Amino acid sequence: MHAADARAVEAHSFVAFPDMVATGLGDWVLRWEPQPWGRLRRRANSALAIGDPGMPIDTALDRVVDFYRSRQRRVIVQVVADSPIHRDLLGREWTPIRGADSQVLVGSIATAVARCAQVPSDHAPEPVVTGAADHVVVTLPVGSGAGALDDGWLYLHGLQVDPEHRRAGLAHLIVREMLRWGAGRGAETVWLHVETGNRPALRLYERLGLVPHHALRYLSPDA
Repeated sequence: MHAADARAVEAHSFVAFPDMVATGLGDWVLRWEPQPWGRLRRRANSALAIGDPGMPIDTALDRVVDFYRSRQRRVIVQVVADSPIHRDLLGREWTPIRGADSQVLVGSIATAVARCAQVPSDHAPEPVVTGAADHVVVTLPVGSGAGALDDGWLYLHGLQVDPEHRRAGLAHLIVREMLRWGAGRGAETVWLHVETGNRPALRLYERLGLVPHHALRYLSPDA
């Protein structure tokens, strides 16, 4: 499960963005949402630069820049931390995007479900679970989260709880319901992106048995 390479793992997230248009550039993928809903999400509006672009790096980067600028979007490239392309972009003075570093965590969904204890509150609200064939949304009055299922991999994303209601077990409750939904549909692996500075989220997922798989960085030539 954890032996999957970073490029293969990242591809399991594409299903989470149904309006995303993906254009191949060798192993790289140019991703963008023509009509984004809500905020512009970097994961769906950046070039996934993992593997071989199938052409000289200078040509590939020129293609990336032209692709996003022709669509009036900021040029952003997502890379595996400390990979050759990451070091190459730093040498070309591409700028890391502040606060965007993230860690990819991966784990057994059976283990995560087993470790999901009941929320320690007699007054926890009942979550609303809205599921489709490969998507689920879990909502509370003060928070929500979403999951997307792709080839046995359950991708968790969009987890949020209103600041004044945090540290009450509600994030745990939302995650628990998403895990149960995925397990009930045959998911074997759970995974997600979490920003490296989000210590509460990292602690939650570590308690559920998720482990680091790879780290990601976003860079841009546009300061």
